[in-house]
Amino acid sequence: MSLMKGAAQSMMKALLLDEKEGLVLQEVPRPEIKCDTDAIIRITLTAICGSDLHALHRGGGDPSVAEKIRGHEFVGVIDDVGSAVQRLQLGDRVLGMCTIQCGQCPECNRGRPVYCHQAMRYGRHVDGAQAEYVRVPFADHSVVPIPDALSDEDVLLAGDIFPTGFMGAQNGSIAPGDSVVIIGAGPVGLATLASAQLFGPAQTIMVDLLDYRLDKAKEMGADQVINAAKTSVVEAVKKLTGGRGADVSIEAVGRKETLHHALASTARGGHVSIIGLGHGPV
Repeated sequence: MSLMKGAAQSMMKALLLDEKEGLVLQEVPRPEIKCDTDAIIRITLTAICGSDLHALHRGGGDPSVAEKIRGHEFVGVIDDVGSAVQRLQLGDRVLGMCTIQCGQCPECNRGRPVYCHQAMRYGRHVDGAQAEYVRVPFADHSVVPIPDALSDEDVLLAGDIFPTGFMGAQNGSIAPGDSVVIIGAGPVGLATLASAQLFGPAQTIMVDLLDYRLDKAKEMGADQVINAAKTSVVEAVKKLTGGRGADVSIEAVGRKETLHHALASTARGGHVSIIGLGHGPV
């Protein structure tokens, strides 16, 4: 969307969570550089995460999300940079990471930026990217340049959804020949399936309540699918694994019931990897 000349250039369209009206598209001030490590990015593509839906369903009454611009999965072009930014230049196409990290604290230096001492989240601590522009703190460490050979569409899911699925498979310690069950065949679960296949399992089993998701899982190479609305998940997994249970279970939903299914479906000495975004005690 082009911006009008004059005073209107300081405004932009953005998607906010309102306490009464839910998600609303509003005119808001365009972000500006606040710290010398900031960058301003002109958004070209943005995606919707399940956590955005969770915030919507909880409502704007949550003070940590109300009146904040939503969105943490995005691709864009560097529009402005602070004086301390060294790795980025105006006009660079970049992919945003789902979290903001300083790149200098002990945890960042250990390669664990999710535990960054100054970590921030879009839509909670700072405004997000479902807007025409977004301000990115610690820009050198919170966005990455996109190779010219890749389109914006090629990389959009690499900011959050696909790495989450890959982490789920990696943390499951999948070994060649293992049987793997993935609970949840939504976007993250399907990314987990694609990632799990890289580790050489002998069998992949997908579980969900919706047949259309399970059909997609079969298209993507799942060996077996289980509709949890129609059969006992644990019994079905045990039957498909000769009574042992799966060597690796990956939970990609975030509910008490699905976590129980993952634990109960796992063989003795197996691994359970949990990537579902849970709410409430388990």
